[in-house]
Amino acid sequence: MSIFNIVAYHIITDNLLLVGGFMWEFSLACETKNKYILDYINNCFCGDLPDCMLTSFKDGKYTYLLFASDERIGEICKSKIKHSIITYIIDVYKYDFFKKIIAKNRVNTLMLEAYIKALTLYDIDTDIALINDSFSLDRQFYIDSFLNFKMYDMLRIWKELCDLIVSNINFLNSGMMIDVMKQFIATFNTNTSKLKIIIKKGGFVLYRVDDDQPPIKLKDKAPDIDIINYILLANPKLIEIYGDTTNSFDVINLLKSLYEDKVVLFK
Repeated sequence: MSIFNIVAYHIITDNLLLVGGFMWEFSLACETKNKYILDYINNCFCGDLPDCMLTSFKDGKYTYLLFASDERIGEICKSKIKHSIITYIIDVYKYDFFKKIIAKNRVNTLMLEAYIKALTLYDIDTDIALINDSFSLDRQFYIDSFLNFKMYDMLRIWKELCDLIVSNINFLNSGMMIDVMKQFIATFNTNTSKLKIIIKKGGFVLYRVDDDQPPIKLKDKAPDIDIINYILLANPKLIEIYGDTTNSFDVINLLKSLYEDKVVLFK
């Protein structure tokens, strides 16, 4: 742990003790080679709870993300941390697990990636309930151990589903895959009524029109599956697309196939 982080952490905790009298502390850990997991969770967490202080340090082969707050918002912080971990497992870990098995030895097309993403989002309420029941947050939580051991039964179920898909996927043409994805999408929650997509040079900007959420700007030259992923999660009733679609033909064509007349193009 660097001297900077030691000083920062003690300043944070000392100030919280002075203000609130009681302090809530928690640490999230993973092997340093998997630090990207902590980065993802940190990004999920930070925007919502500015009153919770964070710092990080490395100790041997582990990296730690430390949380500290007034005890009065400790339970809120724990709930948000739990939500961020579950989001990572569903949005990234499950998708990577499925893709590794289903896409093995296959041409990696946007259609296949979207099919796998839609599959991973199908019946996620069950996944969330099972994950939520399998862990609790006390003073410290090791992500690697949880994924490797606590999720063993769920991984076995996922593997069986992937094996079933693999045994049948060679019989699916593009039209059949679209039909299957439509069936999945029909079961998804609608999380926004209208989504505006602005196509700009190098990337996309997305606006959820019916709420106060800030626009989401995907990083320049982000993979096409990133925008498909966001749209599947939002599952809007209407998609408005603005800008030059010349360089985004595959994405737009797939969205029109999946959402049909819900997609409106504005030149």
